[in-house]
Amino acid sequence: MDSQDSNILSSEYATRRKRLMALITQLRGLGAQADLDLPRIVCIGNQSAGKSSLVEAISGITVPRDAGTCTRCPTECRLSASSGKWECQISLRIEFDTKGKRLSKPKIVQFGAIIKDKTLVEIALRRAQAQILAGDPTDKGTMSKLLVMNEDEIRTFSEQASFQKFSKNTICLDITAPDVVDFQFIDLPGIIQNAEPELVNMVETMVTENITGNSIILVTLPMSDDLENQKAARLAQIADPEGRRTIGVLTKPDTLTAGSVRSRANWVDIIEGRKHPLHHGYYCTRQPDDSERARKISPEEARRVETEFFQKTEPWNTCSEPSRFGTKNLVDKLSNLLTHITDQALPALRQKVDESLTASTAQLRKLPPPLTMDPSSELLSMITGFSSDAQSHVNGTDAHVALVQENRSVYRKFKIAIRKTAPEFRPFLKKEANGAALARWDDSAVVDEEPLEPSDKSPNDPVIYLDDLRKHIRSSRTHELPDIVPYPAKLQSIEAFVELWEDPISECFTKVNEGFKRTLIDLIHEHFSRFPALEANIRSLVNSEIEKYESKTLQLLQDLRRLEKVPFTQNEHYLSVTTDKWHSHYKAVRAGAVDGPTGKRKRIAADQGTTATAKPAAPPATPFAPPNGFGLPSSSPFAFSGMVGTAPPAGQAEATTSANPQTAPAAPALAAPKPASFAFNPAPGPSPAMTANFSKAKEDVERRANILHMLAVEGYEDLTFPDLDRLRAPDEYETELKFAAEVRAYFQVSYKRIIDFVPLMINHNYLSDLVGSLQRVLILGLALGDVSRAAAYLAEDPQVVSARTKLSSKQKRLLEVRNELVKFGV
Repeated sequence: MDSQDSNILSSEYATRRKRLMALITQLRGLGAQADLDLPRIVCIGNQSAGKSSLVEAISGITVPRDAGTCTRCPTECRLSASSGKWECQISLRIEFDTKGKRLSKPKIVQFGAIIKDKTLVEIALRRAQAQILAGDPTDKGTMSKLLVMNEDEIRTFSEQASFQKFSKNTICLDITAPDVVDFQFIDLPGIIQNAEPELVNMVETMVTENITGNSIILVTLPMSDDLENQKAARLAQIADPEGRRTIGVLTKPDTLTAGSVRSRANWVDIIEGRKHPLHHGYYCTRQPDDSERARKISPEEARRVETEFFQKTEPWNTCSEPSRFGTKNLVDKLSNLLTHITDQALPALRQKVDESLTASTAQLRKLPPPLTMDPSSELLSMITGFSSDAQSHVNGTDAHVALVQENRSVYRKFKIAIRKTAPEFRPFLKKEANGAALARWDDSAVVDEEPLEPSDKSPNDPVIYLDDLRKHIRSSRTHELPDIVPYPAKLQSIEAFVELWEDPISECFTKVNEGFKRTLIDLIHEHFSRFPALEANIRSLVNSEIEKYESKTLQLLQDLRRLEKVPFTQNEHYLSVTTDKWHSHYKAVRAGAVDGPTGKRKRIAADQGTTATAKPAAPPATPFAPPNGFGLPSSSPFAFSGMVGTAPPAGQAEATTSANPQTAPAAPALAAPKPASFAFNPAPGPSPAMTANFSKAKEDVERRANILHMLAVEGYEDLTFPDLDRLRAPDEYETELKFAAEVRAYFQVSYKRIIDFVPLMINHNYLSDLVGSLQRVLILGLALGDVSRAAAYLAEDPQVVSARTKLSSKQKRLLEVRNELVKFGV
């Protein structure tokens, strides 16, 4: 590679190094070090280890020197090569308060004007450090006083009781000059050992915090003492056990006299890597001694003296690592190393910024947003939102269906509970019934709705028999005519089942109310939890409103149940039809037209849908008279007339025909529709018992079909098998059967009312009316017009405010850092 190419590459490298240093400076100014592990070089060392001389040699300035510890806060030195004259601008980067707590965003305070004379830097550093330690580093009054103080006045000022011993806030020096290398480093206070334990710990903590992570540790080691005895070396080893981030800087080599042969040999072994090896090795520098500083030799002269010293002094001039000697070699190494680690760290920094942004955004979303309106408007908006949500839950709108669905389940259970209170009349005597018969009782054929599930029934429900009814009726009778049931008897039976409704109604309301109150409590917490005092007041007001509506609704439900104790309905047709159905059913059971006390009507497949117009396939061959149970006289024409396939008595047919041939056809019944045929197909190979039962069932169906057919011929059409039950002869318990049918039918009327009215009353008079009143009640109860009270209600939790402020500041800071990285091309 020729010299021209080398110069171009060097120029490109220098340009990028300058840009990298400027980027790090910019990121620190934005406070990125609070979130990111920015690359840095940190200079540490024991007190009187020659660290100040090293800083002077690298920066080209004179720093304060005192008998005790002079550096009491970090100093960040930023060198930038330029074509202009030497200049220095001092600024203060305030990242911590007086208690050492990190601020949400650093404050950059320019301290004084640009310095163009190197000799003025030392006093300016003393003033800047006093400004930081005085309490409020941003106080312009204190700054204006300090900027004109001399060294004695600063020392007197620093002796105030409120003056801090140390601070984590940083003095920043931006030095531009044509003879410097682009480079940055942080100088920390010297590690002290002979002082108050609090101060010792404070300095060590400051050092430890700065040398962790993505930092290069520049540890200053005076050759006047063994390396093993130096605290700075131990702290560096703790922070960097493998020695990959540490560079040792050996100072004061001129304190080793020619007679210190063993010490010199030991240090040569360290420099050449045979002892205490470090990844980046050790460098040795020689800075002006007291007499040379007294003569105020220039930096250029100091570097010339340093070079001659290492060239002429043994054993340094014979060392196998000559590049390890001299301040210039150290600065070049540090500058290149800082550029390298910064370049490598940028992609990871960008990734870390993106991850932190995502995390902080997620945390912000978990916090309630800041209030944007005046307190009264904000509170009104919150109350309106809460009331609207409560209304949506009650109405089951906007996907808020859980409460409505829960209530539907409660109402379904309420319906079953009321249904179970139906009076259990049985159309037979106690002695005719046994446990098995009662267990098999089924009235599903009469009740005009879906039957109860087995799990809804209770075997312990009281049963009322015919003899019970007779006793009940007789005990209520006064001047009534025979077979007239006294009104009080019916009233008592109706009141009996209405009384049983109290618990189901109460339980229904209680269950709905529990779910409703739970929903309201959750909504109150959801809308107002960020304001504990407001949430407590809202809950109190809502609870008061709930109590008022609870009392009102319970009274309405009680009135509704009381109304049902007095028999009344205008649904007369339904009551009449239902009474007939129950009467027919009870009579059928009583007459044995069903399978005993189970209430199940005798039927086979052919019984389904049979009507009076049906035609039997094979009518009886002999005259057939209906059983006496139907009350038909033997002289009735139904005894023979119209019977398909029957023959009248001998001589009667002929006499009838000859007497009136025009009106008496030979077979008048054949003109009417005939009963349908019934096909009985027993399974193959039936047993004799099965065959006998099957034949009996067939005969029963054919007999009933013939009767219906005869009735149809006489004009009684559209009759079915159950209609025949009502033609049975009066039963000795006819009055009781009729009474049971009327009470059971009225239960059906009343039951259908109550299972609708109770849910409707709860839904509208309680749930809807209550949530409809909430907005008005809360506005009045919270005195919304009082701005001061509204502001007090909306006083946020200080921890929430603090968290939101910190996260917002962090998010803003990270966005600014990302923008800078993007501009840089990362």
